[in-house]
Amino acid sequence: MKKELKVNLINSSLLILTLAIGFFALYLHNDLLPYLYLVLAAAIYVSNSYFCCTRCEKYGKVCYTCAGLFAKKFFRRRENKAVKFDDEFYVVSMLVLILAPLPFLLYYQDWLFIILYVVVATVLFWYKHQTVCKDCGNSWCMLRNN
Repeated sequence: MKKELKVNLINSSLLILTLAIGFFALYLHNDLLPYLYLVLAAAIYVSNSYFCCTRCEKYGKVCYTCAGLFAKKFFRRRENKAVKFDDEFYVVSMLVLILAPLPFLLYYQDWLFIILYVVVATVLFWYKHQTVCKDCGNSWCMLRNN
């Protein structure tokens, strides 16, 4: 298996697992919150596809979220350069997505899911930074290792 495919599969799996744990943990306590969480995730996926993926070197190609393929179907390619709002939007939106279930889980005092969720989300961000960000060709990205 190619290294890039392996990295993409592991990153995608960790992202899906993080979202699934968040969804399920919210589902155990509330009828509406898990679906709002899915809507938030979808909105962030689409907006990040525009703000980031239309400028990325992987535009129109398979990446760890498949957003490069999605972006090509719905958005025109933009210049591959730094755009302060777009770059900050990605970071903030991903933090919002990952942190969104935590206040509710704290309210419900579901310590098992809090610990599980935080561990998996931490592994996701660590692995992404060690693999995807390390090999990223987008020199303008603030998350890229220099």
